[in-house]
Amino acid sequence: MVLIQPSLFLRLRLQDSKLIKDRRHNLRTYPNCFVAQELIDWLIALKEVPDRVTAVQLMQHLMDHDILRHVCDKWPVFKDAKYLYRFREDGTFPFNILYEYLIISKDYILQLRQEKGVAYECSSSGYMLIDWLLQNGEIESRRQGLELCRALLQHGIIQHVSLKHHFFDSGLLH
Repeated sequence: MVLIQPSLFLRLRLQDSKLIKDRRHNLRTYPNCFVAQELIDWLIALKEVPDRVTAVQLMQHLMDHDILRHVCDKWPVFKDAKYLYRFREDGTFPFNILYEYLIISKDYILQLRQEKGVAYECSSSGYMLIDWLLQNGEIESRRQGLELCRALLQHGIIQHVSLKHHFFDSGLLH
């Protein structure tokens, strides 16, 4: 699967592409959304994907991880059509750019992992998460990473896989 680069993802969200905007359909205005076909055209024009099928697969991956959704929540499948979609930041979901970065990262930080014989989807150890934050310039020290991750846990953005532990710079999965 082709993964969208974080820089491209941010360019799209920061209106560099002019694709995300308020749109009217059936006498209703949908804020901060884009037309699926236009997004696919944009990805192909930038040579981020080789074809429309790959672009649809990429967008479906984002939908599967609750990063992207249909504006009315009618379609759980991303379609190459004149349907309107938006990112979670529209206010109907709690926005978490860090989670989005982790999902689209080619480093595969979030993946199926096991702790005490139980498999957990989209999980990462505490030390791997802090390593990733350091490598990507999101934090300046392990201590700052620990403080950030503890704040994320406190606000319900991340959690220990079994809800039994606080965040530690260790092998515990979150």
